[in-house]
Amino acid sequence: RRRYRSCFALRAAHDLLRGLAAAHAAGIVNQDVHAGNLLFAGAGPAMRWKISDFGRACVVGAGRCPHVAGSRVLAPEAGHVRKTPASDVWSAGFVFLLLRCGGDWGDRRALREWLLRLNEEYGATRKRLGGRDTTAVPIKAWNATSFGGLLRAAPPAIRNPAAQCRLLARQAREKALPAARERALLAAMLDPRWEKRPAAGELARDLGDLVSGRCGRLAGPV
Repeated sequence: RRRYRSCFALRAAHDLLRGLAAAHAAGIVNQDVHAGNLLFAGAGPAMRWKISDFGRACVVGAGRCPHVAGSRVLAPEAGHVRKTPASDVWSAGFVFLLLRCGGDWGDRRALREWLLRLNEEYGATRKRLGGRDTTAVPIKAWNATSFGGLLRAAPPAIRNPAAQCRLLARQAREKALPAARERALLAAMLDPRWEKRPAAGELARDLGDLVSGRCGRLAGPV
C-alpha cells in the first residue's frame, strides 16, 4: 500500500506539472493550483490527471491582475512580485506533498493560516528591503531559506503531522535512491525563494523518470 500511495502521488504530480508546463509555455499562470482542481479519469496505470479551473489565471509577468491568487496553497511570493510560473510550482509541490504523505494533515484551517502567514512575512520582508527580491535572504520570521526549515518553525498542528511523513524523514525506509530523488524534487518545488524553483517542464521530466522506473504497470495496492 505504501508503494501504491507513492505511485499514485507521483503520477498525479507528473500529470499536474505537464499541464502547468503547457500553460506556462502559453504565458499563463494558474494562481489556484490545489488538489480540488485536479480532474482524473481511469484507474491504475491508465489513470490520467488534468489541472482545471483557470478562473484566477493571469498573464506571466503581469504586475497587476484582476484576479487574486487563491489561498489554499498560496505561494510565499504570490501578490508581492510579478506573476511568475514559480508560484504554480510551489502549489504543485504542496499538492504532491499532501498526496504523498496522505491526507490533509488533519487541520485544514491551521494549514491555510500558516501558508497565509508565510505569504504575509514574505511581503513584509520584501517591503523592508525596499521592494527588492529576497533571493538568498533569510526571512526573519522564518529563520530559514528551505522548506524543511519552515516546517521546523511551524506550529505543532503543522509540524507534528509532517514529522510522520516518511518522505520528509532524513532516512527514508523505502529504497534509498528513489526516496532521495523524491525528496530533492520536493525540496526544489517548495524552495521559499521563488527564483530558485525549477520550471514545471523540467520537474515533469524528472518525475516522469521516477514514474517509469518505480511504478511501471503497478495496478493497485500491494
